Amino acid sequence: LDGGDYHGCVGSDAGFDITMRVLPTEQLNQLGQIRAAGFTLFGIIAMTSVSCAGFVICHKQHQVVRALQPIFLLCICCGALLMGSAIVPLSIDDKIASQSGCDISCMALPWLLSLGFSVAI
Repeated sequence: LDGGDYHGCVGSDAGFDITMRVLPTEQLNQLGQIRAAGFTLFGIIAMTSVSCAGFVICHKQHQVVRALQPIFLLCICCGALLMGSAIVPLSIDDKIASQSGCDISCMALPWLLSLGFSVAI
């Protein structure tokens, strides 16, 4: 820069003060491919607990099943299914549901976990 005849400019020194407003990018933390893994694990849990409950119902006259109390075994199967179903609300984010849907799934999670744990015990 050549200051030339401008008042306040001497030689090649020039200074600029720039104010810039930068907005932070929104971090949505969406699940993406993890959602499929969660649904797969829930499917495995559901099939296992339903098949164990079916086994108990079909073999409730056997001595071993009678000794372990079929109603108690069915309660454990139902509790495991309820606790496993808590994976489903965890898979809901703002990409696939509205804000109220996300709120509902967030509130359903502790209910499913605590109810499943209570039934299993």
